[in-house]
Amino acid sequence: MVEQGEVFQKEGKKVFIRVTKPVACEKCGFCPEKNRGVLELEEPGLEKGDQVEIEIPDRELVKISLTLYLIPTGAFVVGLMLGLVFLPEGWGSLGIGLIFLFLSSLAVRFYSRRKKPGLLIKKI
Repeated sequence: MVEQGEVFQKEGKKVFIRVTKPVACEKCGFCPEKNRGVLELEEPGLEKGDQVEIEIPDRELVKISLTLYLIPTGAFVVGLMLGLVFLPEGWGSLGIGLIFLFLSSLAVRFYSRRKKPGLLIKKI
């Protein structure tokens, strides 16, 4: 996926790039809501006003998608199975599955905020 943006602020080595988000990114959730459309990167070669092209390699996009969707789904299934073993009657297994889903979603959200995707930045 290739997008274009503009450096609108520079603080030391950090630059802030405003990117027009495509429709596919609207519901992703990888970017925090308050910074949607803004990337904060350490790119010392860029200056305020520079036009840039930002590429997320396909492999990185697949890793992001798997992290966001597969891990919580797997945790939900594991929670259901554990619930069936320890609470075979009633709604207990669903409750444990939902708890695992919630906890894994929090873990993925924390991880995604700390890990920056491998972006390729080119000055236009």
